[in-house]
Amino acid sequence: MAKNKSYNKLIAGTMTAAMVAGVVAPVAASAEEKKFSDVPAGQWYTEAINAMAAKGIISGKGDGTFGLGENVTRAQVATFMVKAKEIKVDDNAKPSFTDVAENNMYKKFIAAAEANKIMSGIGGGNFGPDKELTRVEMAQILVNAYGFKADENNKKSFDDIKDLTWGTAAIETLASLEIVKGDGKNFNPHGVVTREQAAQFIYNAMNYKAPTPEVKQPKVESVKAINATQVEVKFTVEVDTTEAEKVANYAVNSTNPTKVKLGTDKKTAVLTFANANQVQVTNGVLTVDPIATAADKSKKTEKFVQVFSYKDEVAPTVASVEAKTNGSVAKSLTVKATEPIQSGLVKVNGSYVTANFNNTDTAEITGLSLETGKTHTIELVNLTDMAGNKTVSTSATFTVSVDTALPTATLTAKGDKEILVTFNKSMDTASVISALGNGAVKNEALANVETGTPTVVADTNDTQFVIPVTEANIYKDKANRTFTVVLPNTVKDKLGNKLTATTQAVALVKDTAKPVATGYNVVKDNDGKVKEIEVNFSEGLAAGTPAVPSIVNENGVAVASFLGGLTVQPVKAGDKKVVYKATTPAKLSGKFAFSFAKDLVTDQAETPNKSDAFNYTIDFGAGASTFELKTATATGNVITVDFDKAVKGGAVANSATDLNNYSLAGKPLPAGTTIVLNPAQTVATITLPAEESVEKTDAAAVFTVTNVQAVSGEVVKSYTGTVSVVDNFKPVLQSAKVLDNKTIELTYSENIKLSAIDALVGDEFKVLEGSNELTLADNELKANAVSGFANKVRITVAKGTDVAGTPAKDATATKGGAEAAKVTVEDAKKASKDATYNYTVEDNAGKLEVKDASGKVTDLDASGNGTFVVDGVKLTLADAKAGDVFTLTTTAPVAEVKPQSATTLDLTKEIAVETKSATTVDLRDVQGNAHKAKVKVSVAK
Repeated sequence: MAKNKSYNKLIAGTMTAAMVAGVVAPVAASAEEKKFSDVPAGQWYTEAINAMAAKGIISGKGDGTFGLGENVTRAQVATFMVKAKEIKVDDNAKPSFTDVAENNMYKKFIAAAEANKIMSGIGGGNFGPDKELTRVEMAQILVNAYGFKADENNKKSFDDIKDLTWGTAAIETLASLEIVKGDGKNFNPHGVVTREQAAQFIYNAMNYKAPTPEVKQPKVESVKAINATQVEVKFTVEVDTTEAEKVANYAVNSTNPTKVKLGTDKKTAVLTFANANQVQVTNGVLTVDPIATAADKSKKTEKFVQVFSYKDEVAPTVASVEAKTNGSVAKSLTVKATEPIQSGLVKVNGSYVTANFNNTDTAEITGLSLETGKTHTIELVNLTDMAGNKTVSTSATFTVSVDTALPTATLTAKGDKEILVTFNKSMDTASVISALGNGAVKNEALANVETGTPTVVADTNDTQFVIPVTEANIYKDKANRTFTVVLPNTVKDKLGNKLTATTQAVALVKDTAKPVATGYNVVKDNDGKVKEIEVNFSEGLAAGTPAVPSIVNENGVAVASFLGGLTVQPVKAGDKKVVYKATTPAKLSGKFAFSFAKDLVTDQAETPNKSDAFNYTIDFGAGASTFELKTATATGNVITVDFDKAVKGGAVANSATDLNNYSLAGKPLPAGTTIVLNPAQTVATITLPAEESVEKTDAAAVFTVTNVQAVSGEVVKSYTGTVSVVDNFKPVLQSAKVLDNKTIELTYSENIKLSAIDALVGDEFKVLEGSNELTLADNELKANAVSGFANKVRITVAKGTDVAGTPAKDATATKGGAEAAKVTVEDAKKASKDATYNYTVEDNAGKLEVKDASGKVTDLDASGNGTFVVDGVKLTLADAKAGDVFTLTTTAPVAEVKPQSATTLDLTKEIAVETKSATTVDLRDVQGNAHKAKVKVSVAK
């Protein structure tokens, strides 16, 4: 065989060659070198060649040489791979390829490589045994053989593999695992592989050691709102899709989302809620119930509880615009906003068009005529997100991209009676289904093979389709079939680019392998009760109803009614598991042996293969060591914890009445807290002290419970939840200062609320001058708020008023009237009241009388003389005659009024204020707590 032209360069430039071939994998100890005369010591390929030769994987030319620099063939690589994988070879096995002769020395290895899906043909029913192998083929073979998965955290690619129609993923996978490297930015995918390069490729793959993954505790890693209706939940590990997408597993303030979508990383769930007010909350409670992991459904994340607040204040904008065509005019575009949209108007090139985001972030706009080669404009007017944030106008320019690339297809076997067609682009599904219907598949004689209607493979973006072969007995005469699929030019992609008409061969191999059980899952509900047992199988199963296994406990006793009886769920065609459902879910412990009968399930092969009998011993553990409490709620600073089972109480370890097993708002329960259990010992009532136990009102104070043990021995799982508590700390007087001789400004430890303007607080304070307390009634000390300072109060003394004072006055008596001159007044100072008396003199039968309104007062003598006393005042009349009229006006004496002053503070003395308790409280904090009594502060002047 001719040597590669670059042989001399490869020998001379070992570092470059090593990078082209791959990374030299370290080994613990080198194999004993097999001396090939053309393999010098110390080169990049020496260890690989010698180690693989020592294991019998590769051999030399028979003349003592290895054949360094010679190109390797496909048949040789098939042989290397089968030996490297230690695959048992059948000497009589025949591959399905027509170009592998009966006497070909590599025939049995080619057959083994084909059967184990390590290598396939090159089309037309041929294998190309003597064809040189390219580097891209080598990469694909290694991925097929070893099932390598790319390291998503170490993605790598090369400039010269971007346009490959196949093999790109295999190269990038090996590069991410550091199994191969390129030469700078290139990989040289079509370069021919030499014998030493093939040895190094295979040696690297054989000795690849996957890094030990970090073991992470399954839990919720973070939560965040991404807009007004969506919340992102990140898990530390991959989680089960079915459980992760159950809306009932999530809530904000007890409201579930309407939709949950788990991302492709299987670690990120996006929750979509119906309304913005369900996400835009203050101090809400977000909960995530336990979710099963993807790797093991018996393991779940811990229940997650977090105080959650969010307000969307960011207005939406245009995120991207895409318009494509395969001609000169695009008829549609896709516009994406930065978040879900509830409404908005759209203009394209200045004209309004119909667009509906349907509360999502994407809108498809059709009925357009957008020319290529021009810049177009899209404007979104009054674009309103789900929170009501509005962008009056946001716009973007875009051009139409032209995609005229023709779609290509590759064919592979999917089972023994299905053909998988994979396109490199999203396809027009109708054209594919129509073209690949019955008549598109031909047998070796190019006669039609009966097939069913092709179907789109879910979640492949319309790039993969399955053609079911429905013709019976296709393996009647031989175990390998090579069919030809006709791919006409009526097949087109989404833009209308048509496939180049072609035919492709695909090899189908009769499935003779029985379905094998590969493991089981124990599925539990959120209470830890076993509700299902799943048995997984190696391949898709035929529809049916498998039998229930016989079950024996660890004492060898048959269990007649395990979990109330297991009911098998019907198996649908293609399912890879059998599910046994418990009639009565329950918590289990101990080991149980499950015996599954022969022919339990059947695969979907043309000649169905039935399973052998098998057994599983399932260990359900030593019994639950933990339990979850049911609820924790609070009313009026009394917290009620429902453990849902009897727990220990009193002065014992792990007692539910031990204050140390609880915390509130990140602190131990305050001294003075009491905890009592109900008679059944299932509910603990925690009563916080009535005063100074809750410093701040909190509708979502974090409350924890740990270390409490049930009477039956289980310990409560650490609980973290939230409860509503109310501030009961009394405001404390901290300082005081004089404003004037009647007013003092007080400063408290927290904000104060008064009952009214001029609140009456005389019975809530003592005001002291030196050691003497001012005597003040409740209404003689008034309080008012201080503007701008919610924790300050102004108190004012309001006792007494300023009075100037008046001197004493004697009583007076003054005569008046027409005949006042005839009246003499004596003892005027004896008058006792203010009054006016009216008198007349009348002749009564020859006698003169003095009368007032009430009648006769006194008699006069014949001369008209007489005396009488009124209110202590003596009146004497002389020469009075009938018809005389006179008056007397008196005023009462007035006592002296001494001058007075209102009560003020004596600022020459030390002033102090001391708080008091009162029956009627007019000064409280905002939560309603009266101030702390017996707090005395000096008043600054």
